[in-house]
Amino acid sequence: MRRKSEVSRRLLLLLVSGLGTLLLLEVVARIYASATRKSPVYESDGVFGWRLIPNNDVVRLDAFGEFVDFRTDEHGYRYLEFEGDALDRSDVFRHPGRQKRVLVIGDSFSEGYIVPLEHRFDVRMEHATPDWSVSAVGVAGYSFSQQYLLLQKYKNQLQAGDVVVLQTCGNDFLEALSTSDVWSRRLKPSFSLENGDIVLRGPGRGVINSVRDSSYLVSFLVPRINAWTRPVRWTLTGAELERAVAIYVVFVRKIQAELDAIGVELYVAFNGSAYLDDYEAVVQEVGELPDFPPSIELDQYLGEVTRENPNFSNGDPHWSSAGHGQVAQRLAAFIEESGRAGVESMP
Repeated sequence: MRRKSEVSRRLLLLLVSGLGTLLLLEVVARIYASATRKSPVYESDGVFGWRLIPNNDVVRLDAFGEFVDFRTDEHGYRYLEFEGDALDRSDVFRHPGRQKRVLVIGDSFSEGYIVPLEHRFDVRMEHATPDWSVSAVGVAGYSFSQQYLLLQKYKNQLQAGDVVVLQTCGNDFLEALSTSDVWSRRLKPSFSLENGDIVLRGPGRGVINSVRDSSYLVSFLVPRINAWTRPVRWTLTGAELERAVAIYVVFVRKIQAELDAIGVELYVAFNGSAYLDDYEAVVQEVGELPDFPPSIELDQYLGEVTRENPNFSNGDPHWSSAGHGQVAQRLAAFIEESGRAGVESMP
């Protein structure tokens, strides 16, 4: 009995010591995050899977190892006082009364991941073309299902003559087959293909997501563990790729029909060839489908940024200010030249 009691006492001591150590590490993590403005950026969301944390004021490292301010308002939108213009999102368009209005729906590129907000492509497009109101909405890791939900969220603010640009990244095709994000492992809403139509299923909650939201230590460790274990580039089997493309085509057709009904044009902007084998073949295949929306492939222009700046600490040019500058120019020209916006072209 005495021996069993001694073993129990030691186990209890070990447990208390371990919990105390974790608590101490959590306190240190929170003090460090507060002092350095490196607090978590995302939190779980019952509709989208995750979202930007509202009322946040943190810094992130950009592609050259410099710190970038990353602030959000009470709605979880990035904002910055820029030339006297408060970039809030009470209306999805910062300047709703302008001649041409463009809404871009996407992922990390539309979020402006590790890019100063004043350098993000939509802000640059607005300042280069003063008669345009351009807004990019998206969060890192968002794919087809979440982009569809974003459209539903803002569709009532759209009007005839507006333009919606769907930004499609190569890794979105892998995400189409998953109920969790391949980058963060967070649970997300997903589409299933049933009888030729897509059915939207909501995200699960997941214990790890709850723990991650409540613990700075876990939120710090999980992304780093994921970075060690995930591939840089994915290869889908032939059957998987066929299914992913089928989901994407039905998804695009669905939102195209919804926008046609209110007189809004849809465009598609592809990027992210580095993340998916067969990317070029997929872009060509869907782009050649009858009545597919006008589309532009952005990596051909982002490649110019890589050639000019070969020493990125993060080699993805769509996460750099230079990459956003290229896209601002090319996307504006593409929209203007396509001549299908339903409003007078820019002079």
